[in-house]
Amino acid sequence: MGRSSGLDTEGGGIESQHIRYGPAQPPRATLVLVLSPDKNGMVVAGRVFFKVFHAKIQNSGLVACVGAAGGSPPVPARLTVSPSRPQLFRGDSVSLSCEEDDSSAGWIVRRNTTKRQRTQCGDGWGEAAVSSCTIRLTVPLDSGVYWCESREGSTSNSITITVTGGAVILQSPVLPVMEGHDVSLHCQTKRPPSKLPADFYKDGSLIRTEPTGHMTIHHVTKSDEGLYKCHISSHGESPPSWIYVTGQELHFDFNTYFIHMFT
Repeated sequence: MGRSSGLDTEGGGIESQHIRYGPAQPPRATLVLVLSPDKNGMVVAGRVFFKVFHAKIQNSGLVACVGAAGGSPPVPARLTVSPSRPQLFRGDSVSLSCEEDDSSAGWIVRRNTTKRQRTQCGDGWGEAAVSSCTIRLTVPLDSGVYWCESREGSTSNSITITVTGGAVILQSPVLPVMEGHDVSLHCQTKRPPSKLPADFYKDGSLIRTEPTGHMTIHHVTKSDEGLYKCHISSHGESPPSWIYVTGQELHFDFNTYFIHMFT
């Protein structure tokens, strides 16, 4: 989902803004921002928030489709996981943290598993601390979707974690990857040696075999998005993990652009 961007002309100058766009559900109502060079600068009244969904170059200007004006500020919490990978061996430890801008919101870690839904850390699983959670000894039943939630019901991004009782895992990005970036995959065994030849699969089809169990996908695009797994002979196969690819980042200095809005 795109990050919201605040536009504020009150009090004089306008700070440079950072807008991220990528896949998202279509907004119920949309505005269109047309940004093109203008020596007179930008003229916008008041403070408005927008959610950017996608953008393209058109007629020498940047056209960005955004959510309706008056939306919410950026999501104030982001879930991170350590170690930063979506697959774990049985018995591994994992820490989940809510990186938040508002510590007074009372962020907690929740999860959905095959056995229980919307349970919070400390309720029969994990050790809860302020805006974080630690599972000391994971088991396959800890596999599920994790997220942060505030007292008011605001939610962060979600992360899918898979705990396997097998001997092989696929190390891959736990968060969505930006288009154009490189992605490194590692097929890892539970016990050394871990740099063994491995077959890598996407959506059930063999991509290639790597002699040291490492594979790099250069300059990823949306076509690289999919379900990945790996296999090491005499050790077994990893669980599958989905790799998400998001849109590129756009950087604007609004001091050199003007905005025309219409519905």
